Amino acid sequence: PPYTIDEKLPIFGFPHRRDWNKISEIVSKDMDENDTHIYGFTTNELKTIAKWYMEPDYKLVRGAYIIGVKRPQSFSDDWQVLYIDNKILLDELYRGDELVVKIWRVDNMPEIYSK
Repeated sequence: PPYTIDEKLPIFGFPHRRDWNKISEIVSKDMDENDTHIYGFTTNELKTIAKWYMEPDYKLVRGAYIIGVKRPQSFSDDWQVLYIDNKILLDELYRGDELVVKIWRVDNMPEIYSK
């Protein structure tokens, strides 16, 4: 069922304060500015958390947004996405002086990832 923002906030995004609302705003703004509404997204965070906040679908197509989260609840250590070369850094989010999120857009995903 659909949930209101008041129902979501206590559950997702705040145990480790990664500002998923801000991430969603950054991606949505970029989608509007670059007409990339067909793009999907992926993240090293738990899919269930990310899907609450993001406008695009959780999928990889020829273009995609990649959100790298430091110390995600998924426990995936790969948050720098070093295996994809042609990514464009859109923004970085900090908690104090600690970098905790990186957001990229990839306009031409390698074929092995976009099937």
